[in-house]
Amino acid sequence: MMLSDNQSKPIEDVAVSLGLGRPGQPASSLRKLVSTGGGRYLTQVKLEGGGEWLAVLTLEQAGEHVVIEHEMGHR
Repeated sequence: MMLSDNQSKPIEDVAVSLGLGRPGQPASSLRKLVSTGGGRYLTQVKLEGGGEWLAVLTLEQAGEHVVIEHEMGHR
């Protein structure tokens, strides 16, 4: 993923983690994303099985904490 501010400048030094789970259940399989520079953060994920999944992305920087949830289908 790539993080940028409202002026399209890369955002660095963010602790980014990703949790995966099924909708209605707590996210598990917590993974930390690695900064590759230029506001880019990377991890690899293998979904175990098809169906609906919930991705929970957590961003932390300078005492600020943002959580984004996104449901997705996988076949």
